[in-house]
Amino acid sequence: MKTIIRTIIYMQMTALVLTAALAGPKVVEKEKAISGFIQGVEIADVQFPSLFVDGSGSGKATLLGHFTMTYELEVDLLTLPFQTIGSAVFTAANEDTFFTDITGLGTPTEPNVNSIVEMHTIVGGTGRFEGATGSFIREYLLNTITGVTCGSFEGIIVIHKENHEHK
Repeated sequence: MKTIIRTIIYMQMTALVLTAALAGPKVVEKEKAISGFIQGVEIADVQFPSLFVDGSGSGKATLLGHFTMTYELEVDLLTLPFQTIGSAVFTAANEDTFFTDITGLGTPTEPNVNSIVEMHTIVGGTGRFEGATGSFIREYLLNTITGVTCGSFEGIIVIHKENHEHK
């Protein structure tokens, strides 16, 4: 009888250990609002029917503090409003980054000024933004003579963290 009880206890302990070991880390998602302002400059290269843009800027935002942004866009000059696609990297002061895919529309609003609205889809990152998802809208004005931009953005970022605690 003692052997049977001992075997049952060993089997229960083994099952408990295996359950904890096989469960692995639990991913915890935190959805947070993100918003901020950004000023920058764009350099454009016309290769008709496209316009290729290299942009950079800096600003201040929730979750990022002071940050920098670099981006590349391709603008279809045969559409109106102008359709854009591209990608961006946002870098926080501590060097944590997140990456976005961009789709947007640009509309001339007055001589030498375009109003641009972009949808940024977050597709990952580094540091605290590793595996991040979410999206936000960036709205800004572009001076087409100087390349200077000024605007803001607002949306949601989902931060994924691994929780190594077993419950």
